Amino acid sequence: MVTANGTKTFLDRIHSTRFEDIPADVRHTAVFALYDDTGCNLACSLIPLAHRMVDFAKLAGGQPDCTIVRTRNWTPANVSPLEGGPL
Repeated sequence: MVTANGTKTFLDRIHSTRFEDIPADVRHTAVFALYDDTGCNLACSLIPLAHRMVDFAKLAGGQPDCTIVRTRNWTPANVSPLEGGPL
């Protein structure tokens, strides 16, 4: 039997929450943040630094855990945050 702890309580809350239970202003802010992040990723994927970071990720090798935004390349999870900034 699983005992109650912070993680289980948190996951139970997430699992039982319906979309309608989330306040409208929170939903609006979340959608805005997703659009903002997507726009930044798309725009920044065109700068030269981003291309150098993709080259670095290819050189790093390792287990292909994560995709690199706007490329067909994969990178290890421990290298992925390095591309996340410029991309």
